[in-house]
Amino acid sequence: MTETANPYSAPQSEVNAPSAGKLSAIFPRFTAWAVFGLGVITLGIYSFYWLFSRTRQINPVIENPISPLFMGATLGLYFIGFASNIPLGNPTVTMVLSLLSLAGSIMFVIWAFRLRSRIHQVANISASDPSRIGPILTFFFSVIYLQYKINQYIDAE
Repeated sequence: MTETANPYSAPQSEVNAPSAGKLSAIFPRFTAWAVFGLGVITLGIYSFYWLFSRTRQINPVIENPISPLFMGATLGLYFIGFASNIPLGNPTVTMVLSLLSLAGSIMFVIWAFRLRSRIHQVANISASDPSRIGPILTFFFSVIYLQYKINQYIDAE
């Protein structure tokens, strides 16, 4: 009797992870000026979208992914920050919303630094490498600077 394949079984396939050290296999090349412009036009919402989308792209290929709970909490606090701009008449509520907005801003910076470290892991960039993503520019320019450095790494590949 000849053994035939079960027509009801799940198809078998081989999933190949992007090669180590190749950021071009993970991230698209996108101009940093567009990141800046879209961030200005959308009042900063695009910056969060950029961080969220790049985190979702890099999480499957690294050992210690950025937590979706952390991402959700940061996004939630950011949007609560929009509510702090609405005049509510109650100074206590306004102060609490402002503090939550501040917490969201701090978490945004932490998220950018986490993504920075994951990019260093994927691209195998050592602490002494001159092309390393700088912490000061990451703090001040966050997603614009990260996209600029990603483009540099992609161009160098």
